[in-house]
Amino acid sequence: MEQTVGFDNEKYIAEQASYIRERMRNFDGRLYIEFGGKLLADLHAARVLPGYDPNVKARLLKELQSDAEIIVCIHAGAIEERKMRADYGITYDAEAMRLIDDLGEWGLSVSSVVITRWQGEPAAKAFMTKLQNRGIRVYTHEPTRGYPTDIDLIVSDEGYGANPRIEVTKPLVVVTGPGPGSGKMATCLSQIYHDTRVGQRALYAKFETFPIWSLPLKHPVNIAYEAVDRHLVHGRGSRTAIRWLGKGGERRDLSYADLAAATNRFANALCGLGVQPGERVFVLMGRLPELYVAVLGALKARCVVSPLFSAFGEESLITRLDDAKTKAVLTTRKHAGKVRRIRKDLPELATIIIVDADDKPLARFTVNLPDEAR
Repeated sequence: MEQTVGFDNEKYIAEQASYIRERMRNFDGRLYIEFGGKLLADLHAARVLPGYDPNVKARLLKELQSDAEIIVCIHAGAIEERKMRADYGITYDAEAMRLIDDLGEWGLSVSSVVITRWQGEPAAKAFMTKLQNRGIRVYTHEPTRGYPTDIDLIVSDEGYGANPRIEVTKPLVVVTGPGPGSGKMATCLSQIYHDTRVGQRALYAKFETFPIWSLPLKHPVNIAYEAVDRHLVHGRGSRTAIRWLGKGGERRDLSYADLAAATNRFANALCGLGVQPGERVFVLMGRLPELYVAVLGALKARCVVSPLFSAFGEESLITRLDDAKTKAVLTTRKHAGKVRRIRKDLPELATIIIVDADDKPLARFTVNLPDEAR
């Protein structure tokens, strides 16, 4: 019996490796890639993509192994506070050790570990000693002065330059970590600063599961138009764009025409609330259709938009929302309490939009917190 392939892992590896090598070749310098998500055992992607190999990104790194080395970052505060991975129920430092061991089983060695935002925490010191006893090079990076607003200070010898340069030898450097907030991007940018200072050309790229390598940086594309409205132009408005299946057996279908109308409505709502192009909008909710409507609608309004992991605690939310100088948050009643409790710490936050999930996406919303959510 012929088997239908839902996801072609071999094609994925070949194409991603080709794009990465092309980027390296065209730039003619060292490429630092921040690897987001899970390098190994990406069971979430496997659940939503039939046939997806949970370890396909590790296989991709094996394909690039001759040109690549791996750096693992971990936040010193996460070690000190024994921050837990909600999915595995283990601490970040235990997850970092597990990642190093699992990569080793794939024949992929970690060249260095960087403990970020280091302030001499006792638990972080103990973790560093444990790594050094295993022969792993460890670097410590203190909090970047001026971050995130003082660009001149950040990009200076007192900012990125204050931390030691990590010794690397390969043209491709993969920077990963045990979870969000580990300092992967800051480590990449610090390295680029140091490399530039010594005359080494260096480039940064962000790698999620499906990066788009072929889109020029200054391309005038609006992602929301490409994802939704172009289907109406080509007569596909009646086709199903989103099919949502709830835990209780509920089902909601949105056609491209439905999605276009809902995203237009939300974009207009943001403009009516005074949210300006370029301002930051965050979305805190589970995987409801409204999540996708909100992200696409905010893009149509030319806002900078980002979904937030719905299991984030208050500290994680404050870090992201405050750093981004967030102007608006879209959430559900389930998560409204978390936003209410941290609002005093978010001076830029002007609008909270609460969506009541029903069969009319974003048809109703309430500005600021309703009495029953206080």
